[in-house]
Amino acid sequence: MYHPMIQAHTFVTFLWAGHDWPDGKKVPTYTAQHVQVLASMLARHGGHTLACVTDRPIPAAGVRRIAMPDAVAALPKYYPKVWAFSDDCGKQIGQRFTYIDLDAVVVGDLGPLTARNGDFICWNQARGEPYNTSFYTLEPGTRATVWEKFTTAAADHAELDWQRAGGRWTGDQSWVGHVLGSSELMYSEGDGLKQYRPTLHRLAKEPETLAYFLCGPYDPATEAERSAWIKASWQ
Repeated sequence: MYHPMIQAHTFVTFLWAGHDWPDGKKVPTYTAQHVQVLASMLARHGGHTLACVTDRPIPAAGVRRIAMPDAVAALPKYYPKVWAFSDDCGKQIGQRFTYIDLDAVVVGDLGPLTARNGDFICWNQARGEPYNTSFYTLEPGTRATVWEKFTTAAADHAELDWQRAGGRWTGDQSWVGHVLGSSELMYSEGDGLKQYRPTLHRLAKEPETLAYFLCGPYDPATEAERSAWIKASWQ
């Protein structure tokens, strides 16, 4: 079901330097340009607004800055993203929001999708894990245990347990699955959220798609040099 009166929606992204990425993971270097282009795409497709949680100065014109605490920015891997579930971050955002990664190429209006009923809805395109935290909608305060239970020691312990059981651990989204289980509401590729695969999508985007997520090692800034439709869309 959808909320019929919802129009523009608040989106949130994170920008920080990061360190100690998962073994073998090539992570693009994201910049203020990525924030600015993401804000432009969201505004163009639906009039949506973007806030950026960052440890840097204001990243882009028209984008609301939310200060990332130093202790959060210092966390390894993708774990700073877990702070989005905290009461502190939720209160600063101030309303139901959708988190979206900086590797997204938005090609349609995500508003009707994010208006779907549910206090937490997460994308399900993750190999060997229930959730992909590149995209999720959250009512602040409803899943605060994801942050409240987090420490790097607790995450390291959970990672070892998952690996012993033959599971795959990638960071923040693994932690979300560890805390919440696998029964939360989910978005799927059928909803128009696609994981970008160059062999399938570089030449042309698929119909009914709302956004592509490049999910590393690909970067929309460099893929725009190889794909005409990304060059036209990522601006």
